[in-house]
Amino acid sequence: MISVYLIKLARFVEFPEQQQLLKEINEITNSKAKDDTKRILVNVELNQKQLNEILSMHGIVSVTQEIDKKETKSLSELIEFLSKQKLESVKFNLNKELPFHEKALTERLKKKGITVTKGNELIIESREEKGKIITRIMKNILMEKNSAQKENEFNNEIKNKFSNEKKNESNNSNTISEKELIFVLVEPITKNEVADFMRLSEVFNAKLFLIDQGFHAKQLLREAGERVKSVKSGKIKPEIVSTLEKAINDSYSIGFSVWAEKKEQKLINLKHNKIALVFGNEKKGLPLYARKLVNEMISLGPKSSQCMRSSQALAYALALINN
Repeated sequence: MISVYLIKLARFVEFPEQQQLLKEINEITNSKAKDDTKRILVNVELNQKQLNEILSMHGIVSVTQEIDKKETKSLSELIEFLSKQKLESVKFNLNKELPFHEKALTERLKKKGITVTKGNELIIESREEKGKIITRIMKNILMEKNSAQKENEFNNEIKNKFSNEKKNESNNSNTISEKELIFVLVEPITKNEVADFMRLSEVFNAKLFLIDQGFHAKQLLREAGERVKSVKSGKIKPEIVSTLEKAINDSYSIGFSVWAEKKEQKLINLKHNKIALVFGNEKKGLPLYARKLVNEMISLGPKSSQCMRSSQALAYALALINN
């Protein structure tokens, strides 16, 4: 039986970005994945390395693997299908267009000993496909990517290391004030995000680069500069460059995305003296070419389809580095 993987896309992913994601997933999986309304279907067996690559892509919310599926014409057929699976607890995604009432479904599942929860590794989905109501049972790949034990071990290792170095710190402390910081905003789209980055660059005495190949950034810089006194006084001098390479140069560069595999704990007690923190704009996030150029990608906060604002993410990252 050929495995079927359903790759769910974030709400903000538009059609051109979905086509680009489809192209990249085809390259990773060496297959012909298919579009399916804000998600992508892959019909080949994937190994853990391929899954990790897909999960780290910007715009990917989750990856689920189909365990079983069946056409269910009525609520009774749906309940009968699920009852035969010997499930104890599931998360249920029910399309609004379907003739099943969510409350009635939940109550009838309870009578069968199946608890409907908000978060579980098994997901039940019913949706209309080509005039038929198809119910799928799927396994959430996100939950098996790293076991809870490995996550706890990693967190404890970080805490212990940080605690020991705090005890042994000398005059040569590795605080954020001793580092050379570079803030990079790739393809900015609003004057507010530019203004926020300007203020933070002044507070942390950081060099600010805007990456843009056209004239849009110049206009944003001019409009944002009118609102930030430090720009008027010449205390900070943001620079617009056409390529990311010019901005990160000889620094240790870190890109940020909620879909990155590495966690925020990596920012605690960074040893590098020259650090470039690279962010995408507030609509599309960090583009693919930028993610490939930085030294490493890190996620901040819980994984969600709703991203932090770029300036909020920058402030959050700085707090971790200065921890």
